[in-house]
Amino acid sequence: MKEPEITKEQLFVMNQLSILRNKHRSSYFWKTRLNINDYWNKNPKSIPSGVREIFFDSFDKINAVFYHLQKINEQEDLILQVGSKLRKITNIESPPGVAGITHEPISYEFELFIMQSSACLEVFSRAVSICFKNESGFRELKKSLINVKKAKATQIVRCLEKKKYTSLMKEFIKEKGSSGRQNRRDYSVHFGTLNTGTINIPIASPQKVIRSYVTELSKNNTSPFGAQDLISFCKNYFYLLCDLIREILEILFSVKLEKGMKTSTLEAFIATKKSKRSMSKM
Repeated sequence: MKEPEITKEQLFVMNQLSILRNKHRSSYFWKTRLNINDYWNKNPKSIPSGVREIFFDSFDKINAVFYHLQKINEQEDLILQVGSKLRKITNIESPPGVAGITHEPISYEFELFIMQSSACLEVFSRAVSICFKNESGFRELKKSLINVKKAKATQIVRCLEKKKYTSLMKEFIKEKGSSGRQNRRDYSVHFGTLNTGTINIPIASPQKVIRSYVTELSKNNTSPFGAQDLISFCKNYFYLLCDLIREILEILFSVKLEKGMKTSTLEAFIATKKSKRSMSKM
């Protein structure tokens, strides 16, 4: 039976769907995903039955984390556009001041960013531990691997102990004896809202715009102690998350995995196309 031909209109819609999906995929990790998938295809016995699907679930969560990172950025940009309009319509002779704008959707997206990051590590750790005939989440992964008398387990433990990943470990693993301190994920789920503060827009003033920030958790609340720029904080955590997962995969399967650009797969594709055109004109 002859297959029906795809019309130009159908092809156009399919291309639009592809563009929308690639807009929210992280190029930084996508190459890693393609590399490890190729390796598993060539070496199917290297991974226990059913575990490949769990790994891919964790990879999908990386895209979810990246999606919320993009949304935080988009929401901030919206407010900055409003602030720019405020500056233009404000009488230049009026006294200098600052418009502090609270925009709750930024906090909502930040909470989802943290929750998906935690979920990603939990699912990934489950897949890793099954490879050692165990089953544990991220919080118990290091402890469960210490008792495994295999070189790769020891290497993964050393990876988790690297100074580079200290902030990531502290973010999602509750320290022993810290009964009064919750990590951000636990605080958000069980205790309250992760407040990302106001965006301060200078009016009739040469001051710089102060973007939203992330606060450190005290024992009982989210007081702005040691506040950091929210976007910088989230980007740092996202790329640390990708690096940790990539490094553990390299140890576990003895394979070298690539990094992509620190952008979406769509933007990376466009940038590569432009680069090739420039090279062809030389």
